[in-house]
Amino acid sequence: TMRSWSTLQPNEVQSCVGCHEHKNTVPVAGHRVSMAMDKGIKALAPEDEMGERNFSYLKEIQPIWDRNCISCHDGVKHPMSLKGELKVVDKQSKRKYTDSYLSLTHARPDGPDRAWRGDAHHPEVNWISALSQPTLLPPYFAGSNKSNLIKRLEEGHGGTKLTPQEIRKVSLWIDLLVPQIGDYREANNWSDHDREFYDRYDKKRKQARMEEQENIRQYIKSLQTKQQK
Repeated sequence: TMRSWSTLQPNEVQSCVGCHEHKNTVPVAGHRVSMAMDKGIKALAPEDEMGERNFSYLKEIQPIWDRNCISCHDGVKHPMSLKGELKVVDKQSKRKYTDSYLSLTHARPDGPDRAWRGDAHHPEVNWISALSQPTLLPPYFAGSNKSNLIKRLEEGHGGTKLTPQEIRKVSLWIDLLVPQIGDYREANNWSDHDREFYDRYDKKRKQARMEEQENIRQYIKSLQTKQQK
């Protein structure tokens, strides 16, 4: 159902079918225009003060728990810890994780010395994962609207009152499919060889981006030259 991305060539057009309608069918022409189509195209706007930076659980969500929740959810007063210290629990991923991230995603190891995996279908926090059913999904199949965590926060769980902006940010984290890091270097558990390997390919990626930007610039310039003629 094209949950990752779609690639279009110049002059190709694609509409929003495929998620809630079969991708090989289109709405009947005699039907009235849908509510979404009737609203027209809207420019994307940054989410609050976040701007265009990558979304990081450690930078966006953990501070919310630190301010509001860990006085109770410290792993002692309450067994569910929302503390944010990074630790190594999954050596295969070469990534460090916090108690809070593992608790909220209900992550468990697949077995002794095996990789950890979150429970994407848990009622507390759920999301569409790579292992979700591949059939057409009904609206609100999963996400912040189906996660009990958001209901608890809105109701003032434990007498704690989060701001609407904080609740929106937690909802955004869930609907972005619960990312932990905003950059591959963040919270890594790499060896020197791993770091050198990533740096080498990161440099190639940046070079490719510069070349692509230059190609686009030259293409636009050529179009402008043709229009002037």
